[in-house]
Amino acid sequence: MTADTPEAAPQEPTDTFLPETPGFYLAVGEAVRAWARLENSLWFLAAQLLGTDQFRAQIVMLTLPNGRAQRELISRLAETFLQEPFLSRVRTLMNQVGTLSKTRNYLVHDMFSVDEDGELLHIKDHFGDRRGPLQTAWNTLPMQKVVELRNSTQTLQHQMIVLCADIAQSRAAALPSLFGEVSGGHR
Repeated sequence: MTADTPEAAPQEPTDTFLPETPGFYLAVGEAVRAWARLENSLWFLAAQLLGTDQFRAQIVMLTLPNGRAQRELISRLAETFLQEPFLSRVRTLMNQVGTLSKTRNYLVHDMFSVDEDGELLHIKDHFGDRRGPLQTAWNTLPMQKVVELRNSTQTLQHQMIVLCADIAQSRAAALPSLFGEVSGGHR
């Protein structure tokens, strides 16, 4: 591209398009970035539950091997420190994060191809007999799923920040009935 040639505007995601198009990369990038913000919100929630700052909570969370372990830690902390209505909100959010993580992991870690109709095909390895040849299964992953992942992740991240703000506000208002008093490590 020369200095006098204008750059093409990024394509907006549509239901189907080839992964070589800027729209594909736009949709994937937005979904991945939304997930990064969601992970940051998990650290913020861990900080609220631990009663510490986000930096120290991030150290704890990054010590864990994966997102599942991080969700489990948050769930256990919530079970230890929170009462209703916060406890059910955390349970619901962690279940939703777990559900979304499956689609996110497919998108980020697995292989994809495009069929003749422009549908994104997810190629999943299946290891039947480990001594035999590699077997694959092709599952359609409509591009709309990538857009839905982005939108759902953004909504979840917002709900998590609101929850953190509600917890902080309740603690500041000294509403001890909403928080379990810890004695000997249990409420």
